[in-house]
Amino acid sequence: MNAAECVVVATVGRPFGVRGWVHIHSHTDPPQNLTGFAVWYLPTDARANELRAIEPRIQKQAGKRLIATWEPMSSRDDAARETGREIYVPLAELPPLELGEYYWNDLMGLEVVNREGVRLGVVERLVSTGPHDVLVIRGDRTHYVPFVASYVDDVVMDQKIVVDWQEVWSE
Repeated sequence: MNAAECVVVATVGRPFGVRGWVHIHSHTDPPQNLTGFAVWYLPTDARANELRAIEPRIQKQAGKRLIATWEPMSSRDDAARETGREIYVPLAELPPLELGEYYWNDLMGLEVVNREGVRLGVVERLVSTGPHDVLVIRGDRTHYVPFVASYVDDVVMDQKIVVDWQEVWSE
């Protein structure tokens, strides 16, 4: 599987116990949606171009995190080697979205302008803060814009995001 055909849905966290289990930091909402994918894909190398298939076994849920394992992990050392890897699933397997919903992957790299047409930068990443998600916009300055209707006026897919945000409001 090639990474270009997939999207990141989680990150492998630190080992859990001594039997080859790891914390999984899901990027899905709710986190349990990750369990709907029978096969996950992990990078075969640091460049993450090629992915290897794994069949996860969810052991339990710990708060917002899942605890999982897969073959051939059987020790804490095995689990530690997987820590920090991103978990991918094929784009084709993602469920369709309702109107006004977006996959974070679709927002990455979009240009962001304010109501006055001033370019603020591009979406570098999104961060979940609990109450809402935040767009991290990298331009001349870094802007942290809550991804909520009171600040996001319009999302034109594959083009731009229009926000109610001033250029001088930044870090």
